[in-house]
Amino acid sequence: MTESTGENEFLGTAPSRAWVRSLLFSLMILVCGAVIGSVGTAFVMQDRDDRPPRHRPENMAQYIADDMEQKYGLNPEQKQKIFAVMEEHSKQLAAIRAEVAPRVEAEFEAVRKSVETILTPEQAKAWVVEYEKMRGKWRPRGDAQAPKESHPEK
Repeated sequence: MTESTGENEFLGTAPSRAWVRSLLFSLMILVCGAVIGSVGTAFVMQDRDDRPPRHRPENMAQYIADDMEQKYGLNPEQKQKIFAVMEEHSKQLAAIRAEVAPRVEAEFEAVRKSVETILTPEQAKAWVVEYEKMRGKWRPRGDAQAPKESHPEK
């Protein structure tokens, strides 16, 4: 029999810790890459207009004319006239939206300020962040007037 030297006969020498460091370093790189990718994707997607191209304001007149052509069997002359009508009225609607937008924005701002007066400063900060997210969903996309940034005054 041999004397025990403290080493496991099956393992030979103690395993090197270099592979543990390599594994941890690899996992750290993987996690950092995932975080950077997620943040980058969120940044790119935040202002993106997810509507199909045909539903964007600049294409709406053509989309409606095409849709009516299929549904009602319009001839080319009718389709062209429908397109002209939709194009003209979409410009008028955009002008109305631009005219009304400052009043709508002022009302949104009044709501924000009124609610902030009820909240503590910490609550108000959280409220403004959430409120701006909601307002972003409510705002019309396209050629409408861009809203002013609102910030808590507390």
